[in-house]
Amino acid sequence: MLATGIAMLKNFIAMPWLLRLLTMGGLFVVGWTAASMLPDRAIDVAGQPVSTSEWWASGAGPLALFVGLMMGVGAILMLKRSRYGRPTYVSAWLAMSISIPFVVHLSGGDPTRSMTALISNVVITALIAVYLYGRRAVRDYFRR
Repeated sequence: MLATGIAMLKNFIAMPWLLRLLTMGGLFVVGWTAASMLPDRAIDVAGQPVSTSEWWASGAGPLALFVGLMMGVGAILMLKRSRYGRPTYVSAWLAMSISIPFVVHLSGGDPTRSMTALISNVVITALIAVYLYGRRAVRDYFRR
């Protein structure tokens, strides 16, 4: 296990800087999801505070947990230089984008107000996919 951790650290150092940032972002989502499980906290959903109990009881929490775990798995696979890392990570971004209106609706908000966030996240997802598959330095990182 220690050897795997050392190998992933070496892989992290070998990553192009933007790939490192994306990987850290994927791991951050896991941390945010875990923090949403803490009691007596409010989560901001489309500008409205939602208590953690409402968050989990409404179904928004489990949906966010699924997407968060998917994002974390994608980040870890990228750290392992797995060929499944990029498609998992892009799929996680797509799932996060698509889940925005559902999370807003489940949390009691108006999902039509989240369309701007949905559209911008789909655009970001497309840009991430172009970077992960189109950038030569990233392709070289996964070939090693």
